[in-house]
Amino acid sequence: MANTKTLAAYEAIKHKIIEGELMPLSDVSEDSLQKELALSRTPIREACQRLSKEGFIYIYPSKGMIVAEVTADLIRDIYEMRLLNEPSIAVQSCRQNSNKDWIRVLREKLIDPPAGMSEETMRRYFIDIDRTLHDGFLKECKNRFLLSSMGIVMDHNHRIRIKVSHPYHGEDRSVTEHIDIIDAYLARDEAEVERQMRHHIQESRKITFNNFF
Repeated sequence: MANTKTLAAYEAIKHKIIEGELMPLSDVSEDSLQKELALSRTPIREACQRLSKEGFIYIYPSKGMIVAEVTADLIRDIYEMRLLNEPSIAVQSCRQNSNKDWIRVLREKLIDPPAGMSEETMRRYFIDIDRTLHDGFLKECKNRFLLSSMGIVMDHNHRIRIKVSHPYHGEDRSVTEHIDIIDAYLARDEAEVERQMRHHIQESRKITFNNFF
């Protein structure tokens, strides 16, 4: 039961950090989290220790905790990990004979988004598709160490994407890049999948640095 409560606390606190409810360098209050999440001190503390190891929280013994800031070094590390691993992960996924309907659904959502959404709703719509696409490739990875490490990387990446992305105005290059990746994937063109994924990550890195600093 304690592990279940710790996991619930971990997911809840991480969500707050990723979504910007807990801003960089803001205090992380155990007392407030206990009340809000209706959990005791132990699972909150264990969750924060895990989040500290993953780079989401700074813990200062006997002083308190704050949300980790997003630095240029962090962004460089994220994109280095993505470039080293995601093209290969996407190729591995392409080779498998698993059901590909999920990626066809994403392609349709990219091409034909619902009408009448606000700019913010549309922005989050494409952010969610981005995360679903990249997570979909990762879920088919058979390497337990890559699954664990890249899961953390993608959580950090999602936090940054929420911060730096702009409203969609019909000519978003990342949408075109995602469609190009999907088309190569459905054609089972492994070389093109790798090329398009690498290109997408490199372009994303440029945009992130331009918009964040």
